[in-house]
Amino acid sequence: MTRTKDFDKDNCLLLLGSVLLFFAVLELALALFWPHKVISRPYHEQYHPVMGWVNKPHMAGPVKVFGSRNVLFQRTHNSRGLRSLREFAPVKPADVRRVLLLGDSFFWGYGVDDREVLSEVLQGMVGRDVEVINGAVMAYATDQELLWLTEEGMRYRPDLVVLGVFPANDLEDIGVSVMMGYPKPFFSLRDGKLRLENVPVPDTRETRRKAFDEPDTSLGKLKKFLRHHTHTYPFIAGRLNAVPSIRRFLLRTGLADEYTAALPGIPLIKLNEDKALGLFAALVAEIRNVCDKADAGLLIVHIPRKEQDGRSRPHAYTGVDAGAAAANARMSAYLGGIAARNAIPYLDLLPVVRSRQEREELLYVPGGYDHHWTPLGHRTAAEALFAWMSANGWTGK
Repeated sequence: MTRTKDFDKDNCLLLLGSVLLFFAVLELALALFWPHKVISRPYHEQYHPVMGWVNKPHMAGPVKVFGSRNVLFQRTHNSRGLRSLREFAPVKPADVRRVLLLGDSFFWGYGVDDREVLSEVLQGMVGRDVEVINGAVMAYATDQELLWLTEEGMRYRPDLVVLGVFPANDLEDIGVSVMMGYPKPFFSLRDGKLRLENVPVPDTRETRRKAFDEPDTSLGKLKKFLRHHTHTYPFIAGRLNAVPSIRRFLLRTGLADEYTAALPGIPLIKLNEDKALGLFAALVAEIRNVCDKADAGLLIVHIPRKEQDGRSRPHAYTGVDAGAAAANARMSAYLGGIAARNAIPYLDLLPVVRSRQEREELLYVPGGYDHHWTPLGHRTAAEALFAWMSANGWTGK
């Protein structure tokens, strides 16, 4: 009897050792030849009850560009969540004028290093008696930019607010309740007046789980640890979830999660184009009112969409996409009309972009996975903005 027990114990230990050795060898092989470990994404944002999300303060380090295996960029947020290598005093110095950039990922500088961002390039041009503050936030629309300006931006006492408008996103993302998996605030337009909706913005479990990778169960936390620290777990889990019958079983037993586009309890609201155009005009007029009350100037900057047609040669200009060119021309005229009706100065980057495009200069990231500016695109926009500021007395030189 004792020998049998000892034999069974030895066999169990041998089996356990064999299993551990198998997974150790598999882990090593995957790490060397077929890595699957999920690299933790350093999220730029954090939840905010009014804006939906804001830049996370004290962020620094490299970030991987979505859709690319080898492109990294260095980004830094200061203590107030501004993308900047500097801090800004709460009280503006008497001998300093401040320029506040308001926008989305273009002005924030997605895909370029800290010193290549428009705000940093422009700061090097304007002189020491002008401070350029980057108030842009990834994925913001004009409605959130208005809220951020009133809640946070005006604390810096800007002398000039530069509103960057990328119509391809701004006219689609205003007036919606959920965007990219994030619940967000939005405005409705009733009897010609703006009405704020969906505030406080819901902070749902689904949002934390999907958008911020914050599981709230012990099993979820264990799976997150294994995803980010092993190659074997993502390798096996991916293959099991690819089999429909196994996937259904894992969902029924709670061993797997269902990631849906919708958020529980938050209806998806989206405006048609005509209503979006009217709402956008009202938002711009309100931004103008906020600036007027603070005795600050306002400039609208049109950020054109990429016109590159790179379908046959994705890393070079092979012509102009006719649809993008037509949309840019239409939006250029539309924004110019809004600026004129509200007596707001207007800087259209479309002519500058097209002149560089004719010389086959890459102002936008080539290929189809990204539509943002390259470092040359940021420098080109900074030069155009500096030229406008110089002509209108906003620079220190």
